[in-house]
Amino acid sequence: MNGRTVLGLILALLVGACAATQTEVASLPTDPPWGLDSVDLPDDADAIAEVFAAMPAEVDGVPLEMADGDGVNLQGADERHLQLRVLGLADLREFAGTPDLTVTNFLSVLVDSGELETAESELDASKPLVWVASTGIGNGELFHDAAWAAPDGEWLFSASAESPEARIELIHAFINAIQGKGS
Repeated sequence: MNGRTVLGLILALLVGACAATQTEVASLPTDPPWGLDSVDLPDDADAIAEVFAAMPAEVDGVPLEMADGDGVNLQGADERHLQLRVLGLADLREFAGTPDLTVTNFLSVLVDSGELETAESELDASKPLVWVASTGIGNGELFHDAAWAAPDGEWLFSASAESPEARIELIHAFINAIQGKGS
């Protein structure tokens, strides 16, 4: 084989690998719940830590870093708003002052409160996933938010971004991290 043939084979492999990666990402839905209903959510602190560790270094061009705050908090390292968070049910119960609160109840109360501009939601506890997609104003800026959980789960996950596209990219990065395709 000459040098051009080898180079041609390498380029063909690289193009094929890129196409496979694009197909994989493109295969995730862009409508709620964005493919979250197709994965098993992490259900303990160790599994959550593994997923957050498997997240890519950046999403939508924004570097990610662990941040202080309640729960596990991964956020954009620059001025753009991008955040992936998880809160335990015990924290939600303490916040709400309701010892028998479930994540489904919490999301239902949030939607019914009118504090969110809810675009879509699925709050049927008989489904494998409960979720809310909304927009909200924070610090004078519009944010696109999503929150999701297993209906009987102990953890509430949320993603927030400046655009719906960045929110989707963050959620897809989360799904890929669960499936071992992160970082």
